[in-house]
Amino acid sequence: MATTLRLLRPSAVSVDSRLTTALALRSLQPLKVLTASLSTQKGADAAQQRVRETALKRKVPQETELLATEYKVFKNKTLTRIIGKLFSSYKPRYAAVAISANIYTRCRDLDYRDFYIDTLGLPDTYQTWFSVTQLHVWMMIVRIRNEENGRNIQQELVNHFFNDAEGRMHQMGITSGRLINQSLKDLLAHYRGSLLAFDEATVRGDAAMAAALWRNVFKTRVARGQELAYLTKYVRTQLFRLDALTSYDLHRGYFKFDMPDNNLPL
Repeated sequence: MATTLRLLRPSAVSVDSRLTTALALRSLQPLKVLTASLSTQKGADAAQQRVRETALKRKVPQETELLATEYKVFKNKTLTRIIGKLFSSYKPRYAAVAISANIYTRCRDLDYRDFYIDTLGLPDTYQTWFSVTQLHVWMMIVRIRNEENGRNIQQELVNHFFNDAEGRMHQMGITSGRLINQSLKDLLAHYRGSLLAFDEATVRGDAAMAAALWRNVFKTRVARGQELAYLTKYVRTQLFRLDALTSYDLHRGYFKFDMPDNNLPL
């Protein structure tokens, strides 16, 4: 019996060892699973981190490009605003050059010979052209004074007038610069005096207008009462028509002066 027990004892020990080992291995399985799970989670976190880093690398250049574009737009707007402020004061003057050119065309292209030379008997000279054109330039100035940009338009209109006056001197064969400059100074003084006389006559009445026309158009030539009366009425009529002219038509030169009646009863 004892022998039998001794033979069975090692087997029991062996069984216990196996059971212990099995239990130990079984207890280690959750740890392995946990370790594997942690490793998988770390791998997923690392992958997500790489994705975030990649997205960030892509986003940074995009944001940089966006900021650069916004800066360019801001810079262009700022530059445009600065240039606009610098040149805003010149805009009315630039506009006045074109407007006054359209207006002066109506004063320059007058067919004045039939009435002023043939009917009134004024001499066919440079001075007659200047006096007649000056009269119509003054009538336009009266109308221009009502415009918002009237001062600039008026100045440019006078510039066109005197540029034309100088050009006609060259066409007449005058080449002396000194003579041209002196003549222009005399004409400018005459223009200023006529402007004041016509402005005053507009307020004082027809008698004053007739006297101003006699001094500045007829040049103190003997003029009949009918001639002065008709020319005075003509000036009043043209001023009335110009006063009714819209700014749109005025700026574009969409108007013309009435031609005086060549069959004036003298």
